[in-house]
Amino acid sequence: MRIDFQPAIMTNFLIYQVLFFGMYWSWFSRHDLRFTPTSGDIMHMDSSIHGCVENPEYERIVFYNTENLFHPSNDSVKLDDDFTPSGEFHWTYNRYYRKISNLGKLFVAIGEGNMPAVIGLCEVENGIVLNDILKKSVLKNHSYKFIHKESPDIRGIDVALLYDPMKFKPEKYEYLKVNKNANPEFITREILFVSGVFHKTVKCQIFVNHWPSRRGGKLASDKKRNLVAGILKQYIDSCYMRDNRSNVIIMGDFNDEPGDHSLIKILEACDPDDSNKSDLLYNLMFPYYRKGEGTHYRINNFTEASVLDQIIVSRAIYFGDNGIKLKNGQSIIYKNVFLYDKKNKRPLRTYQGLKYLGGYSDHLPVYIDIQIIN
Repeated sequence: MRIDFQPAIMTNFLIYQVLFFGMYWSWFSRHDLRFTPTSGDIMHMDSSIHGCVENPEYERIVFYNTENLFHPSNDSVKLDDDFTPSGEFHWTYNRYYRKISNLGKLFVAIGEGNMPAVIGLCEVENGIVLNDILKKSVLKNHSYKFIHKESPDIRGIDVALLYDPMKFKPEKYEYLKVNKNANPEFITREILFVSGVFHKTVKCQIFVNHWPSRRGGKLASDKKRNLVAGILKQYIDSCYMRDNRSNVIIMGDFNDEPGDHSLIKILEACDPDDSNKSDLLYNLMFPYYRKGEGTHYRINNFTEASVLDQIIVSRAIYFGDNGIKLKNGQSIIYKNVFLYDKKNKRPLRTYQGLKYLGGYSDHLPVYIDIQIIN
């Protein structure tokens, strides 16, 4: 028996469909499945994965000093008054959100169609600015989460890690104190240690650093960076005691260059072109250091670049002994034209003195590509 649908019945059926899907979409829009961020936790951000590349040939690991990424609100326990709307730099919300937008665009550009798996950051004030990068820039269309904890730094600038959980899954993290057995009055940023797995299979330990500045002169401040290097070396050695093929990535703004005592002698991060079988850490920035190229120009030296931002990897990653292999055996300084001041061809900073320039940072990003071979 054939049943003929009458036009009136079909019309009602379509109306009910529209109403049903309208109510469903209204409910879904109201119930955004995201956690409210609080400092110190692994933050769960937008869960969409637009722009991800399935089974990529490599994963990109990035480090960037964001240069004074303060939130405009005043923190009463931090020396951040200058970076408020009424402060010396007149750090308004418009300027702040412009910088947030710029950072999102930068990380998309660095990805070159395959968004970075991990992004280490320094000079971020708090979890609010990290949340804004992920929710109020183009990164809202991606799946990033972040790890952050308030540091003891008197200005309130911290280190943090952004990561794509589809590519890298943290298993644990810890902020390593750097004043252990030292002068209790010496207060600086802690080192962020994250242990996790790439592609659910290959373990890796990541250390994010921002070592003490050269304020007061290099010689006067050397002992501070030497102290931090010694503490980091202890943790690296403990990784090797557990597994002599540990996959270790060390990134950061070290405020020292690859050939300085803290890095070459204390941390023992060798030059890949001058290495031997006993070397366990390879500083991938040595080629730039030898050529006089860098990631940063000091305010009092407009012509000579310094290699302050570096990525160091373990022997296992450099040679691909334990599931991860460094692609092309090198790191890259990202030098896109939009990061530069056209007049002096140096990184376009946010401020030059008290003059607002609207740039990204006084540092350039660095990155490596790794292949998951397990």
